[in-house]
Amino acid sequence: MWNNQTNAHLTVSMPISGVTGAGNDLATTIPPDGHSPVFYGLCRRAFTMIELIVVIAILGTLAALIIPRVSWMEPPKRILQRSFIEAVDMAKNGFSVRFRIDKDENSGIVPEILIKEEENTESTWKAFEMRWKPEGKEWAFDPELIYFFQDGTCTPAKITWGTYPYVENYLLTVTGYLVENK
Repeated sequence: MWNNQTNAHLTVSMPISGVTGAGNDLATTIPPDGHSPVFYGLCRRAFTMIELIVVIAILGTLAALIIPRVSWMEPPKRILQRSFIEAVDMAKNGFSVRFRIDKDENSGIVPEILIKEEENTESTWKAFEMRWKPEGKEWAFDPELIYFFQDGTCTPAKITWGTYPYVENYLLTVTGYLVENK
């Protein structure tokens, strides 16, 4: 109850039914707005500013984690084209470069470079890391090896990616340009 004379909370004592003896009454403090503290949370109609800030901060953190991954995802054709450009640049600088499909690793593309070992007179193909390596599985080349030459060309090939019904077909021209074949 509201005390009009002191503008303060009132303390109310109510007897508890079925309990006898001393200390059988329940004391509660009623705030100035007249609502009992037991039901105070049920009458609230809006979120507090702190709750809104916490929710916005959580959503902002999730967006900061997800948006870069989604917005920077490039289609396989563009990544494949960039890897071909990188391989052609390496070939122009005097390296022998080729791409092959790794049968042991579920059809992933493996870029290789020809290296001559000092102790051996034979050269061997060694896998190396590229900046734009096409990731994923279900890649196929026809022919199985694609070689890049110092004049900026490469062996033409038919490249497929994906599984039925989402198979993408590409044609790699001699000039290193990738053309989608639909």
